[in-house]
Amino acid sequence: MREIALNELKPFAESRQPRFVLLGPPVDLSADLAVPVSMALHELTTNAIRYGALSVPNGYVEIRWTVDEVEGGRKLHLEWREFGGPPVTEPQHQGFGSTLLRRVLPMQCKAEVKVEYHREGLHFRMDAPLVERRLVPAY
Repeated sequence: MREIALNELKPFAESRQPRFVLLGPPVDLSADLAVPVSMALHELTTNAIRYGALSVPNGYVEIRWTVDEVEGGRKLHLEWREFGGPPVTEPQHQGFGSTLLRRVLPMQCKAEVKVEYHREGLHFRMDAPLVERRLVPAY
C-alpha cells in the first residue's frame, strides 16, 4: 500500500516542504485490489494537482489506511484528505475519475466509497475487503 501511494506522490517527496503524509501499517494488496487502488490514487493525485491541495505551494495530502478484522476476513480502510488548497466545490460534471471512484471501485472491489467535497479540501474514503486469494482466473 505504501509503495502504491509513494509511486503516485513521488514528485512531491523531494520538495523542501512536505506535501504529503502517509500513515498506515504494512499491508500487501493482491493485484485484484492493487490495480484499482492505484488507479484511484492516480486519479485523486491528478485532480489534486489540477484543482486541489497540490495545485498551490502550501497544500498537502494525507493518506491513511488501516486493516480491520471483520466477519470472515479483513477489510482495508483507506482515506485521502486534502488540506491547504483552494476552496473546494462539487464538480458540475462527472468525468472518468468520478466514475472510477464512485462506480468502478464498488463494482470491481466490492468497496464502499464516499467522496465529500468539503470547502477546506476533498475527503475520499474507501472500505474494501482484502483479497486473500486471486479473484481473476490464471491465464
